[in-house]
Amino acid sequence: MLWATVTIYYAEYYALYSFLQRIGIKCENHSCSILLASFLLDEDKVKIISEHKDKRIDAQYYMKVGQEGKIKTMLIEAQFFISYFDELISPISAEEIKEYRGKIFCSFEDESLKVAKVHSKYSLRFVHKEKFVAQQFKSLLENLKNI
Repeated sequence: MLWATVTIYYAEYYALYSFLQRIGIKCENHSCSILLASFLLDEDKVKIISEHKDKRIDAQYYMKVGQEGKIKTMLIEAQFFISYFDELISPISAEEIKEYRGKIFCSFEDESLKVAKVHSKYSLRFVHKEKFVAQQFKSLLENLKNI
């Protein structure tokens, strides 16, 4: 049960991360990747991975594993989640990539997603719903310069 939970989460994460990579975004922090995808796509689209991330953490670090029925439900949810990202990425056009990247760039001015510089000129902290998630965004900023 433990490894099933971990495997399901990572399959979902790599599906989500492949979307970010496809639009030219490198984000090595899972929380930041999920937060960014929820901003770009819609919070409902990434709700499942957020729930499964919590279950993965509980299973992997605290040895709290669900019952077999819960694992089966997670597996079904993961199949839909991964299929969604596969269908999103496969036909994506250069214009759509530019729109996603533009949305990120414009969001820096948005009140719901504020950016503050910390540590160095490339280290950013996203503030979202009073939650701090720190991540190095050097490659993100470099990519945005090319928009």
